[in-house]
Amino acid sequence: VDIGAFEFVHPAADTDRDTQCDQDELVAGVSPLDPSEWFRIEEAGSTHATAETRIAWHSVTGRTYAVHTLPPDALSWDGHVVLATNIAGTGGLLDWAGPWTGDARRFYRIAVRDDRAP
Repeated sequence: VDIGAFEFVHPAADTDRDTQCDQDELVAGVSPLDPSEWFRIEEAGSTHATAETRIAWHSVTGRTYAVHTLPPDALSWDGHVVLATNIAGTGGLLDWAGPWTGDARRFYRIAVRDDRAP
């Protein structure tokens, strides 16, 4: 009997086929049933005028976020640098600004933790 519950999610399941697994979507607070709803960086850019990098994403209350970076020549996220952590979700757009490194390119990612999890 399928009651439509997601308490037990197969780690590789991608019910809505949006390339993000159901477990990751549940942690991020987005629907694993809606392919138009997925966790992502909404805006990113660096400016010479303010010498900073800005990143924005939609947040969910009950979640905590961190900003990670990696130089363009890195081969994996194993050597990432944590730029910010313990950023509380507000249910709205979060905007992080940090120092511009001067690098022509750099990879960024937003990590999310579900604070409601046991």
